[in-house]
Amino acid sequence: MSTDVTRARIGSTLRTLGAAGLAGAILMGGTAAMAGEGKKWRGYYYAPAPAYVVAPAPYYAPPPVVYAPPPRPVVYYPAPVAYAPAYPVYAPPPGISINLPLR
Repeated sequence: MSTDVTRARIGSTLRTLGAAGLAGAILMGGTAAMAGEGKKWRGYYYAPAPAYVVAPAPYYAPPPVVYAPPPRPVVYYPAPVAYAPAYPVYAPPPGISINLPLR
């Protein structure tokens, strides 16, 4: 049996070229897909990127805690001085200050 060496060589060459072409196409496609991601800043030139104003989520404060008022303080007054001795008062008697000459 004779084998065709030329046909086998052409087949392996075509397989190699096809695999290389497929790998190149994958690399070129991946590179083209990632090319636009790094250039987003170019659209704004020297101005900052636009800011989007969003209303914040409403915050509801918890209800206030109601405390009972503190108890009234207990006041202790001193004992009444009912049984103490009556001290004398050294003062002149009440009267009107009129001086009348006796002569």
